[in-house]
Amino acid sequence: GLDLDAGITLFAFTAIAFILFGRAIGIGAMGVSLLTLGFGGWQIVTGELVVTPTYVAGAGPWTILVPLASFALFLGAILLSQVSLLDTLQTQLNRSRELARQLEEERTLLEQRVTDRTRALSISATLSRQLSTILDPDILVEEVVTRLQETFDYYHTHIYFLDETAQVLRMV
Repeated sequence: GLDLDAGITLFAFTAIAFILFGRAIGIGAMGVSLLTLGFGGWQIVTGELVVTPTYVAGAGPWTILVPLASFALFLGAILLSQVSLLDTLQTQLNRSRELARQLEEERTLLEQRVTDRTRALSISATLSRQLSTILDPDILVEEVVTRLQETFDYYHTHIYFLDETAQVLRMV
């Protein structure tokens, strides 16, 4: 990890981790990169790793292992990001479907309410036209109560008048 290609690879690995996974995973990738560089440096200082020109025949296992490890880190980062992205997308898709279902229920409920209110207003207008021809107050009150009860299917219907002298309501 101490030659230019491996250094660029470790830097790119860290940058991709930050971009694809966010700050926490990016910091972890930076730690892995620094540990890799530190381990390589320690191997050189202790003499366990002899630095040879890259891609020289017989240069040792490190010449092949470092690029393979870099490639494996890149491949792992890309695969993990794809799995994470697919999970997030699936969660958002499920949430979107649930919200669409709830919205459809609300729309259906509102349409039913509008239909019911339109029907009630239409019936009220028809009743008003029919009842406006009755001039006798006693007959009018009886007709209003009867028609309201029948038309709107009420269990019980009655009308109160205000007795202004006694300041009480009287059922008619």
